[in-house]
Amino acid sequence: MGINVPYMEIYNVKHGDFGVYYDTERDYVCVIDCGTSQPNDLLKLSLMTPKDIIASVARNLRKFNKRDILITHFHEDHYNGIKAFRGTRSKPFFKNMFIPYIDPKRDYTKTILLAMEYLYAFSTFFKVPFTVLKNFKELFSRKYSEDIIPVHRGIILHDISSERKKAKVLWPPIFK
Repeated sequence: MGINVPYMEIYNVKHGDFGVYYDTERDYVCVIDCGTSQPNDLLKLSLMTPKDIIASVARNLRKFNKRDILITHFHEDHYNGIKAFRGTRSKPFFKNMFIPYIDPKRDYTKTILLAMEYLYAFSTFFKVPFTVLKNFKELFSRKYSEDIIPVHRGIILHDISSERKKAKVLWPPIFK
């Protein structure tokens, strides 16, 4: 009888690598980021593009009953592959999406979001592609996860892969 040990696989998709934490004994996976800055370029020594690799991993993860995703930060190359993880109308692909905490009351947050809105309006008016805001908004659309959980240093995440397992978030700090 073999021992089932949780493990992690890292997938090379050029800039924006992503990984998957597997706990097969508990039928659980957690995707860590899912994007690339070069979705359509063939990888060296491979006939697959980064987008193909992300789609292949997404297909393979459907067999797991418990699935979460962790977006480490909001650079587009860390989440733009999420489209490969679409669920059904009645059930999103992931149970939880863990994201860095964003304080909407902070001046820097308001400035960044306002700048993104202006850039999006400018790009729409002049018909210049600007996908960052569109992809960012889609990330929070609940197409991909049942719950969106902001995380920051000090909180304890329960129910990661079983009742007995917990994870303590060490970074980023919560700002006061």
